[in-house]
Amino acid sequence: DELVSYQTNPDYARAEARRQDMLDLGNRLTVNFTDFQTRLESEFDILMAQAEELESSTETTTSE
Repeated sequence: DELVSYQTNPDYARAEARRQDMLDLGNRLTVNFTDFQTRLESEFDILMAQAEELESSTETTTSE
């Protein structure tokens, strides 16, 4: 129904407002994904450090 009303009587102000809303949402999502990526990279770094410590302690124990 909404699509038909666009075709018969286009509302350019409404279309521009919807476009701006979509743009704003895209910008917010970009920030959210960037924050998520940063958090995952930080957690991955911690896990890698723990894995290296575990590997190092295992090598030390094995060589004794």
